[in-house]
This record gives sequence, structure tokens and C-alpha cells, in this order.
Amino acid sequence: MLWYRPETAIDLRALICDLPNDMQVVASGDTGLTVSTVGELRELNVWPKELIIVNPHFATRSGTLKVERAA
Repeated sequence: MLWYRPETAIDLRALICDLPNDMQVVASGDTGLTVSTVGELRELNVWPKELIIVNPHFATRSGTLKVERAA
């Protein structure tokens, strides 16, 4: 499984730049995120370094972007 750990909110925006704003975001319960779409994710000013994005390139096929806490 591919995953990415953005260091900053700017890194996060670069990683998800090709994804549509209305794409659903599913964050596991222990992330502390309350966003539900990629557009809301782009609006974040701070990105916690302990969170990872699970295979954003697969999200375009599945329709969902997953966010989890790094192990």
C-alpha cells in the first residue's frame, strides 16, 4: 500500500492538487480531522506531521481519499 506523509499544509495541497474539491475524505477516528471533502482538506492551514494520506492516486478511481495516523 502506498502512503504519503506531507510535512506541511503546503505539501498536502501539492499532493492532492489533481483531486476534485467534492471528493470524499475518510479520516480514521484518531486523526482529529473533521473535514469531509478534499476542498475542506485544502483549506487547512496546519497539517499534523503524524498523519498520512493513503494512496492519493488510487483515490481518483475509488472516489475516496483516506487519511490515517501513522503507526
